[in-house]
Amino acid sequence: MRCEKTFLNPRTLGICYRRPSIKMEIPAKMQTILQQRNVSIVDTGIDHSSGHSVPGRISISVSILNYRRPTELQQALRSVLIQDHQPVDIVVIDNHSGPDLLPWVRQLASSYTLIELSENIGISARNLGIDASSGEIIVTLDNDVSFISPSALLEIAKAFDRHPEAGCVTFGVNDPSGKGRSTRDWCHPWTYDDTDQQDRQTTFISECACAFRRSVFDTVAPYWDELFINMEGADLALRMLDAGYEIWYTPTVEVQHSISAETRERGRDFYHNPRNLILLAYRDIPTSRLFTFLAPRLVVLACCSLIRGYFPRFMAGIRDGLNDMAHTREARRPVHETTMDRFNELRSHARSLPSRLYRHWKYVGRTYHQK
Repeated sequence: MRCEKTFLNPRTLGICYRRPSIKMEIPAKMQTILQQRNVSIVDTGIDHSSGHSVPGRISISVSILNYRRPTELQQALRSVLIQDHQPVDIVVIDNHSGPDLLPWVRQLASSYTLIELSENIGISARNLGIDASSGEIIVTLDNDVSFISPSALLEIAKAFDRHPEAGCVTFGVNDPSGKGRSTRDWCHPWTYDDTDQQDRQTTFISECACAFRRSVFDTVAPYWDELFINMEGADLALRMLDAGYEIWYTPTVEVQHSISAETRERGRDFYHNPRNLILLAYRDIPTSRLFTFLAPRLVVLACCSLIRGYFPRFMAGIRDGLNDMAHTREARRPVHETTMDRFNELRSHARSLPSRLYRHWKYVGRTYHQK
């Protein structure tokens, strides 16, 4: 099985960029990006009055990646609109939901910046949302993720104040019940304890529930288009650490992840994870560390794919990862050895290999990949 990759090619990709009729100047950098990517700007004629920052407060944008699931999108937007600290803008990127659902998306996002894509471009859509956001802080959510408290954006601003070296803040992601952490989304290098309410440095970026300083992307490239889906946060985290930024887990910011199964292809992770892990390692990991980085992770993925009956997909991912290295040679820029030392130090309390295998089998494989 070949990975269905789509790259940002202005000759083939059609994008419709819709914005409300508020007086909002598009920065010169953004205008250049839109022109390069063949984007047309459409005035929806809708007045939007919520996009004003509070004097003395840091400006925050919220970018929501959408693919189908209009009910979840509506809930996510509502959770943003009730925030005590209102965002300066809300960007919705529709990753080609299709003609049957696009009218619903347009209605829900009529008062906000809406970027409509003519095809599903995977994680590259996150980058378009980052490009289109104007705030000093950019919050990125998936459409099935919503804030639990109206103080969430205020807590995000406080977290960046507490940690001036932080380039990214990740949130506490709760399960669909909203009452406890989602074990499926917990990839931090320590075991979760619900009594631990302290900020902690981490190596994990939860792409569906995190916030960045805009200045990060002046020195660090955003999500790597080649990965399409899965592992993009791990790649970005390594490169941010290499640039000197810190990544902080902040439990005071909580979101609920409904984990909608509507758009989750059965068994997809058993292909994308090994493929993207190989590409990530090739791009980011120094040669001297490749084996110790790759081997235990591939062992976990291989065992879980065997148990779940998806070993052919795992092998297809390995094959395509190795093949796709050929056209990503120019992307290899391994991080410094000191960065790997820091990475391993932060992960010194990570689970053992058997524990990681059990977790992956119980909470990842079984949750979405049942036959």
